Amino acid sequence: MPPPSHAIALSLTLLGAGGEAPLAPRGAIQWTTTLPGAPARACVVDEQHVFQGMMRPIDGQEHALLVALERTTGRIMWQREVGLGYPHAAPGIVGALVVHGGFSGDVLALDRVTGVERWRFKNGKGGLLSTPMAEQTAGGERVWLGFIGGAVALDAATGAERLRVPMGAGTQVLAVAGGRAFLHGMAENVVLAVDAASGRELWRVTGPNIDRERGVFAGFQPEQVAIDQRALYLPTNVAETWAVDVVTGKKRWGYEPTPGGGSFGNVLGLGGAALFLSASDQKASAVARIDADTGAESWRRELRGIVHGVPVLVGDVVAVATGSAGLVAFGARDGEPRFTAKTGASWWGACGADGVIYVGHERRKLSAVR
Repeated sequence: MPPPSHAIALSLTLLGAGGEAPLAPRGAIQWTTTLPGAPARACVVDEQHVFQGMMRPIDGQEHALLVALERTTGRIMWQREVGLGYPHAAPGIVGALVVHGGFSGDVLALDRVTGVERWRFKNGKGGLLSTPMAEQTAGGERVWLGFIGGAVALDAATGAERLRVPMGAGTQVLAVAGGRAFLHGMAENVVLAVDAASGRELWRVTGPNIDRERGVFAGFQPEQVAIDQRALYLPTNVAETWAVDVVTGKKRWGYEPTPGGGSFGNVLGLGGAALFLSASDQKASAVARIDADTGAESWRRELRGIVHGVPVLVGDVVAVATGSAGLVAFGARDGEPRFTAKTGASWWGACGADGVIYVGHERRKLSAVR
């Protein structure tokens, strides 16, 4: 990871004159902005902004930051400290808000345009562990948060607690859809489906390869799951991805790419027909497209450099941020190489929209690649 720094740096490099990024061929870096901290987890985008979570050490303590950049220019619009401790989750967009927090248990809801704080929630046991998830209900919008000790659903407008689902040492909210919330218990290595209105458990599935006596704790690796009306698609750190029926919790299929060692999430795209996942065994890496209905592999491409983040799908291109080769992109349908952008090593993946991919990388930078 990039070395920590106490300095707050802000610089901007644009390709082109007159303050505007010119139209560029695919794979060209449109802009690169130096951030006030080291990127942590993937970014998220809305119509005007890129939101990137970061970590910055100050006086021996880790501080979680959130920065909003203008999508077209990379100019930093605002930045806010959102708590102590390393950020273990990406920010989440909830209506007019962006919600983020660190490992201290503090979670802030900030106005997406101005960065003004709208509400703050404190989880006494600490540890925001998953990206905040929005849910539309008859009574208004809610936001689901996964913490040490369980999951919490808050009123999105006020931050008032509406529901709590107690669990073990660490809980991640994987998805909220169809009146269900899907939760991952890290200590128990289980995925639960609960009724989103009451918190009542509907089903649970235990992850693979658990042997506590031998110290084997392989299991679900839910950095980013995918979901549709049929299945919840779950990566695991023994490489296999599972498709689990959203209604029954029964495993529909499993897919194991080569190399093995761990899959780092799924992206559902192409009209819901295909999944894209990355995998790495610390010696080699790959990205693959698989059929969402059957788990059959359509194509697989080897990657140079270790991969720690999920792919990002933008239009007809699927791109993977690597630890040494920069951003590598392939055609989503045929797997043919499209471009490589030398952005620098990236550890947490990327985000994208409208033909542009945004990736946080080493030396505390974020780049926009077309």
